[in-house]
Amino acid sequence: MRFNSILSLAFGLPVAVAGPCKPSSSSPSSDAVVITSTLATASGVASTQTASATAPGNIETSTTGVSLALTSTGSDTSTLITSLDTTETTALVPTTTTSEEPAVTTFNIVAEGGPADGIVMGQRENYYDPQFASNPAWEPVAFILEEGTGYLRRADPYNPIFPLICIRWGSGTEPSPGWFIDCSASDSYFGAPIKCDLKSGGELSCSIPAGHCRYYTIPPRDNGAWDCQADTGVFRNFYTEESVDDDGVTFYEPWMGSEGLEGYEGQGLPNPLESVTFRWTSAD
Repeated sequence: MRFNSILSLAFGLPVAVAGPCKPSSSSPSSDAVVITSTLATASGVASTQTASATAPGNIETSTTGVSLALTSTGSDTSTLITSLDTTETTALVPTTTTSEEPAVTTFNIVAEGGPADGIVMGQRENYYDPQFASNPAWEPVAFILEEGTGYLRRADPYNPIFPLICIRWGSGTEPSPGWFIDCSASDSYFGAPIKCDLKSGGELSCSIPAGHCRYYTIPPRDNGAWDCQADTGVFRNFYTEESVDDDGVTFYEPWMGSEGLEGYEGQGLPNPLESVTFRWTSAD
């Protein structure tokens, strides 16, 4: 905005003011803005008055140009011609836009790769181990991650006593891959609860301690028993083993083990293990 001011100076008589117009300029500043005006006095000597104001650092302030000229219009009258160039002051308010994806509460697990590719992990009444099955009798099972531990568990378990998902270690005397089985934190005798993380991009990352189970006879018992224990190391890789349900429909049992077990046929498995990636999709 530009304007001309008419100032009354010297002995209280009227003073004529005029000035040219020019484009305004502005620059961010936190320095004081000083305006100096020169006034005519009775003795003909100009006097100077200065006003200053300090603009805060987050305010864009204008630079004001002041041009002063003292001319004489008579023996007792002086004219102060002043040209003021001003710009509006604008507050600089930073704008930030934030968007957050909604937190996932429940999710499904989908196989990627191998013969189970694209099949959602399901559950079936009287089957207490989740499987990848295309049979409609197997309905998709919703999972959650237990707060505080990150343990994988069913959102609505068939058997509330065993809400967690564990790995049942294979038999032997060294770390052996194992399959998914329902369990509880206080009853994971045959293995360990699976701890998972939902990665951005949809990959499911899980881990369990490596371990093995050994079958032997404990005197004075006549029957044998299983002794399962954790070993040094961690299992992070997923596999599937082909099997058949009661309806004669093929399903794929999920496993976890160390890297490089493709084709593994230990422990008398009827079919070799197939490497697979597990992905998660929201079930909310």
